[in-house]
Amino acid sequence: MGNNPESQGAYMPLPEGRSFANELDRDRRLRSEALANIRSDPYHYLVVLSLKRFLITHDRETIGVVWNEHGLKRAGLSSVATPLKVLSSAYWWLAASLAVCGAWVLGRSRRRGLFHPLLTIAGMFVAIPTLTVGQDRYHFPVIPLVAILSAIAIIAWLDRRGVRRLQTGDRM
Repeated sequence: MGNNPESQGAYMPLPEGRSFANELDRDRRLRSEALANIRSDPYHYLVVLSLKRFLITHDRETIGVVWNEHGLKRAGLSSVATPLKVLSSAYWWLAASLAVCGAWVLGRSRRRGLFHPLLTIAGMFVAIPTLTVGQDRYHFPVIPLVAILSAIAIIAWLDRRGVRRLQTGDRM
């Protein structure tokens, strides 16, 4: 879906008006067309479409609100859907920005650097939709890693400021 000549990087319906013997035949033929498209213009695939797919996947966080819009309407709260989407996306951008800072902290560490397991796993979850097809819900698997990397950034910032944190065994 994200690698055919008509693709803009996002999810799109399968081509109409074409017949296939079965799903396996359809998948094989469309896969060969996608690979031929990638080979014909690798720059377009690696740079243009990959950037589009990355942005489509990570540019906002509104899916939770969208999935609940029917309930909001039923409760007479349809007017709050857009503000909730803006708030949710702002929170996502803050968390994602902090996660990039946390990734920077881990990447600079002397122990594992860029090969730290958190960075490797996050990279895998980011790479798959970036190389295949973009969709906002495809960033869901990376959300726990965004939270962890954000926490690493916050802890590093607190450490630099000399803020004392609770340690194991401290009483509140």
